[in-house]
Amino acid sequence: MKLSTLKFLFKRLWYEIYMFFYTIVDYPLAYFYRLFPYRYFIRGLAYGYGEAKGERRILCLFAHYHRASLILEDVVYYLKHLHGQGCEIIFLSNSKRLINSELEKIKPYVSLIIHRRGRGVDFGSWYVGWKYVKEHLNLGDYELLLLVNDSVYGPIFSLDKLFKFIQESNYDVVGVTSSLEVKYHLQSYFLAFKRNVFNSSYFHKFWKRYRFFQKKRAVVEKYEIGLSQYLLKVGYRVGAYCEYIDLLRFVTKRHHSYQHTLYHPVNPTHHLWDLLIEKMECPFLKKELILINPSRIPNVNQWPTIISKYNSLLKDIILEHIKYARLRER
Repeated sequence: MKLSTLKFLFKRLWYEIYMFFYTIVDYPLAYFYRLFPYRYFIRGLAYGYGEAKGERRILCLFAHYHRASLILEDVVYYLKHLHGQGCEIIFLSNSKRLINSELEKIKPYVSLIIHRRGRGVDFGSWYVGWKYVKEHLNLGDYELLLLVNDSVYGPIFSLDKLFKFIQESNYDVVGVTSSLEVKYHLQSYFLAFKRNVFNSSYFHKFWKRYRFFQKKRAVVEKYEIGLSQYLLKVGYRVGAYCEYIDLLRFVTKRHHSYQHTLYHPVNPTHHLWDLLIEKMECPFLKKELILINPSRIPNVNQWPTIISKYNSLLKDIILEHIKYARLRER
């Protein structure tokens, strides 16, 4: 057996052991929270109104968090471009508080602002947004439902091509990128659901069974991977704008540092970030990759050169965000 295969099996075994022990703690808490209506573990639920209305029948639930309760320029830039696609945006913030001067930045682009404090990270915010939508809006008025978060920089390219793909493809559920890590799934920073999905009993059942997890790995396992697998199981067509398998076609012998991706699934938004942008016109770049680089990807420092080829304004916005993040660390 090859050394690389042994390493892969060891990592897989370690992952299963790790998941088992920390879900022992998180699962009972999640079941406990499920016993009560969502308002009991969403502290300080509050509403505010923006000035924008969607020009198209696209509803977008945008999950936001900032530890200093700020809405920085990269988020404003993203919201502006979503609004430019005609999205009706519900802005869901899990920050400690909302500052009026910060809210003024986004009011031209959003229709509703919901502030909540509690468990559940992005899926928790989307759950709150989904509850609001079910109780106050008519789902039949919309053709698309987007679940989006602020974990990416972008868009690098115009969103026209992405939205055209979403609406013209035969997929019922569309992500920007897919991954084969653990099992096939759409990465949850951007998910688009067509009406036959979000108006179905299956989709409603998924959210009815939602439990609040705080640990990121539990959320990924249960909901990011779980949602794609669940929708595939009940018969929906699930696919990505940038499919992982298609991306691997660009990994050649010239890309020595990428060869391992041909044999072992990786997170494409980290390990193959540059190929995603340059070969497949992926409109987003993960913040975690630039700010932390947890997998120690060697060529991350090339991002300014690559981004500036396509969007010099976004490059400047990212640099400002990095500068702010570094100041916060001091």
